[in-house]
Amino acid sequence: MMLVEYAHPGLRNEALTSLSDLARHEQFHSVIFKSLPVFVALWNEDRLDVRSSAISAYSDLIQYEVFQDILCTTLPNYLALWRDEEWTIRRDVTRTMPKLARHKRFQDAISHAFSGVVALLKDERYEVRSAAFSAFTDLATIERFTGPVSTILPSVLTLLKDKNRDIREGVVTTLSLLAENRHLQNDILNVLPTLAVLLKEEDWEIRRAAISAYSDLVVPLGAETLHESFPSIVSDLMALLKDRHLYVRTRAISAFSKLSRHVVFHDAIAASLPDALALMSDEASEVQRAAILAIADLVRHEIFHNAVARAFLQFAVLMRDEDPFVQKAALSVFSDLAHHKKFPETALNAISDFPSFLRDKNWKIRRIVTLTYSDLARFGKPPFTRMLIIQYACDSDVL
Repeated sequence: MMLVEYAHPGLRNEALTSLSDLARHEQFHSVIFKSLPVFVALWNEDRLDVRSSAISAYSDLIQYEVFQDILCTTLPNYLALWRDEEWTIRRDVTRTMPKLARHKRFQDAISHAFSGVVALLKDERYEVRSAAFSAFTDLATIERFTGPVSTILPSVLTLLKDKNRDIREGVVTTLSLLAENRHLQNDILNVLPTLAVLLKEEDWEIRRAAISAYSDLVVPLGAETLHESFPSIVSDLMALLKDRHLYVRTRAISAFSKLSRHVVFHDAIAASLPDALALMSDEASEVQRAAILAIADLVRHEIFHNAVARAFLQFAVLMRDEDPFVQKAALSVFSDLAHHKKFPETALNAISDFPSFLRDKNWKIRRIVTLTYSDLARFGKPPFTRMLIIQYACDSDVL
């Protein structure tokens, strides 16, 4: 252990790295115990790699009860490293927080210093922000930190404006996870007005992240609760079906599909149907594909059957789209809906040029069309459907 204190910096680094390995063997515990004050002092070492190794060793030794008393007394100094000038040190200390928090002996000290997490969530380095966000997510699963988590939740929400996309997406996921904790649900509801403001942010990526946050909260919070607390939620989200940015429109139509699964939102969904149907003709193929799938998803609810029936003609047009992905999506949806008990007559009226698809260069499209004819034939519709299937049955790619 003298290497830790007196050796060349490179050797000190190696000694600290091996400390965790030695701690696995009980016969070394007394020697390691005597060296703890020395290695704690290395948090202020000039060399960055030595400091990082000392931080890592601290978090590894914490799991051994024999070291916890003395390490607990040094915890305030350890947490003070959150304010270190070196961003790598701030990041490394933050990463160890969940590991320390698993031990009840350290939870009070971490709880008292929890406000420091707020500063880390706004750190100038995204690496530190990311580590702080990850630590916050882990700490939120520990009951002891429910109160502190509730306090800084509004600050977490500001990360939806973060420049780093991974952090923004992480916020969305975390809000959904936190909402599953019944002790935090009221706090989540309290920050939703702030989330609503983000739906109108100038930055399109923030608008997109806010859409996801809202739609992902429906299940954990409950559609009824969300609707009662914020009756305008669907209309606010659906207004973004007309957003100028294609990825916002895509995310909005996906939210449209998710919300349509809950009866409490059906009136608002019905009101926004014209805008949703219009997206099937959007200039962006990504939006078109999402809209096609979203409209098809409405078939599970009888209230929307008339709207879906009206969309058949649009599906028929999109089966001729220049974009092969849009074409395939339209054909697949058409095929799925054609054998629905509500729509065979509507389907037959919409497929005047359907036979030409049996000669399409893409074998997948020929296969979809053939299977669609087969489905229609099973309903006893005009015999030409059976004749067409027989006519092209010799095409092995179709079958």
